[in-house]
Amino acid sequence: MDIDVTLSQVNPTTGDIKGNTDRIVDSLERAEQDGSDVVVFPEMAITGYCIRDLIEDETFVDENRRALDYIRRRTGDTAVVVGVIDRDDRGVYNAAAVLQNGTVRGIARKVLLPNYRYFDDERYFEAGEDISPIQIAVNGEQMDLGVTVCEDMWDEEYDRQPITELADAGADLLININASPFEAGKRHDPPRDYPATHRADGTPTHLREYGWRR
Repeated sequence: MDIDVTLSQVNPTTGDIKGNTDRIVDSLERAEQDGSDVVVFPEMAITGYCIRDLIEDETFVDENRRALDYIRRRTGDTAVVVGVIDRDDRGVYNAAAVLQNGTVRGIARKVLLPNYRYFDDERYFEAGEDISPIQIAVNGEQMDLGVTVCEDMWDEEYDRQPITELADAGADLLININASPFEAGKRHDPPRDYPATHRADGTPTHLREYGWRR
């Protein structure tokens, strides 16, 4: 199946939910005008990345969910993959929401939580448990997206391998959303190695989406 994917390299501002949401909706509208089937935004695109103690602010998390609801209502045939903070009775999660035609098609929670350098996910987030494809419609046909968040792709040192699990579950397309704090010279750093994630027949294709923070 042919699919047109837009990687929206927005530049979210840490803590500016309204401004980030406006950027996301503007980019979605342009992707729709271009006829994209899917538009992909970075990890924690709604809130900005490395927001630390803001994650523990229930009012902030609620505002981030209202922003996701606003984006959801704006969606049509173009599916959206966007980074968001999710929450349940266990706690909060670094997650990717998949939206289409005014509905939440699914939420993929980050399973592997890094705890090194400037990454402090284990302190603030619960680990996701469910790893399964999320269904969207593309030109009248069903497509199963395998959506993961950042560290879920670099799984060599972990007990679970989200990419492999999604491929084995029949994902047609793998999408991994990333974010990393901004620093001078970041764009010139060599890319981090990532494991081969396609089957012998060449599917599913792997896409990556970064977001630089300020």
